[in-house]
Amino acid sequence: LSKIWSFIPEKRKVAWLEDLENTADSDTTTSFMEIGRLALSDPLPAVRELGIRLLWESEERSLIRTFIQLVEHDPNTHVQAAAASAL
Repeated sequence: LSKIWSFIPEKRKVAWLEDLENTADSDTTTSFMEIGRLALSDPLPAVRELGIRLLWESEERSLIRTFIQLVEHDPNTHVQAAAASAL
Protein backbone atom coordinates (compact mmCIF):
# COMPACT_ATOMS: atom_id res chain seq x y z
CA LEU A 1 0.00 0.00 0.00
CA SER A 2 2.82 2.40 0.81
CA LYS A 3 4.14 2.05 -2.75
CA ILE A 4 0.88 3.29 -4.29
CA TRP A 5 -0.28 5.66 -1.52
CA SER A 6 0.75 8.82 -3.37
CA PHE A 7 -1.23 7.73 -6.44
CA ILE A 8 -4.54 7.36 -4.60
CA PRO A 9 -6.75 10.40 -5.22
CA GLU A 10 -7.21 12.62 -2.16
CA LYS A 11 -11.00 12.26 -2.06
CA ARG A 12 -10.70 8.48 -2.20
CA LYS A 13 -8.17 8.43 0.65
CA VAL A 14 -10.47 10.51 2.84
CA ALA A 15 -13.53 8.39 2.04
CA TRP A 16 -11.62 5.15 2.58
CA LEU A 17 -10.13 6.28 5.89
CA GLU A 18 -13.57 7.38 7.08
CA ASP A 19 -14.89 3.92 6.21
CA LEU A 20 -12.02 2.29 8.09
CA GLU A 21 -12.71 4.50 11.10
CA ASN A 22 -16.37 3.43 11.09
CA THR A 23 -15.33 -0.20 10.82
CA ALA A 24 -12.88 0.16 13.70
CA ASP A 25 -15.60 1.78 15.82
CA SER A 26 -18.05 -1.03 15.21
CA ASP A 27 -15.66 -4.00 15.21
CA THR A 28 -13.13 -3.94 18.01
CA THR A 29 -11.25 -6.92 16.60
CA THR A 30 -9.95 -4.91 13.65
CA SER A 31 -6.78 -2.86 13.63
CA PHE A 32 -5.71 -0.38 11.02
CA MET A 33 -2.50 0.72 12.73
CA GLU A 34 -0.26 0.47 9.68
CA ILE A 35 -2.70 2.41 7.53
CA GLY A 36 -3.07 5.04 10.25
CA ARG A 37 0.71 5.40 10.45
CA LEU A 38 0.91 5.74 6.68
CA ALA A 39 -1.72 8.49 6.73
CA LEU A 40 0.23 10.56 9.28
CA SER A 41 2.75 11.66 6.67
CA ASP A 42 0.21 12.51 3.96
CA PRO A 43 0.28 16.08 2.60
CA LEU A 44 -3.50 16.45 3.03
CA PRO A 45 -4.47 17.55 6.56
CA ALA A 46 -7.78 15.64 6.51
CA VAL A 47 -5.88 12.42 5.79
CA ARG A 48 -3.41 13.07 8.63
CA GLU A 49 -6.30 13.78 11.01
CA LEU A 50 -8.06 10.56 10.02
CA GLY A 51 -4.81 8.68 10.46
CA ILE A 52 -4.60 9.96 14.02
CA ARG A 53 -8.17 8.89 14.66
CA LEU A 54 -7.37 5.38 13.38
CA LEU A 55 -4.56 5.24 15.94
CA TRP A 56 -6.68 6.75 18.71
CA GLU A 57 -6.94 3.63 20.88
CA SER A 58 -3.42 2.40 20.28
CA GLU A 59 -1.28 1.94 23.37
CA GLU A 60 1.91 1.86 21.37
CA ARG A 61 4.38 4.10 23.16
CA SER A 62 6.25 5.02 19.99
CA LEU A 63 3.23 7.07 18.90
CA ILE A 64 3.71 9.51 21.78
CA ARG A 65 6.68 11.16 20.09
CA THR A 66 4.85 11.23 16.75
CA PHE A 67 1.78 12.87 18.26
CA ILE A 68 3.89 15.43 20.12
CA GLN A 69 5.64 16.31 16.84
CA LEU A 70 2.26 16.78 15.18
CA VAL A 71 0.99 18.98 18.02
CA GLU A 72 4.09 21.15 17.88
CA HIS A 73 4.82 21.29 14.16
CA ASP A 74 1.83 20.41 11.99
CA PRO A 75 0.62 23.51 10.12
CA ASN A 76 -3.04 22.48 10.45
CA THR A 77 -4.86 23.23 13.72
CA HIS A 78 -7.29 20.31 13.25
CA VAL A 79 -4.37 17.89 12.99
CA GLN A 80 -2.74 19.48 16.04
CA ALA A 81 -5.98 19.16 18.03
CA ALA A 82 -6.48 15.53 17.00
CA ALA A 83 -2.91 14.69 17.99
CA ALA A 84 -3.31 16.45 21.34
CA SER A 85 -6.52 14.51 22.00
CA ALA A 86 -4.84 11.25 21.07
CA LEU A 87 -2.13 11.91 23.63
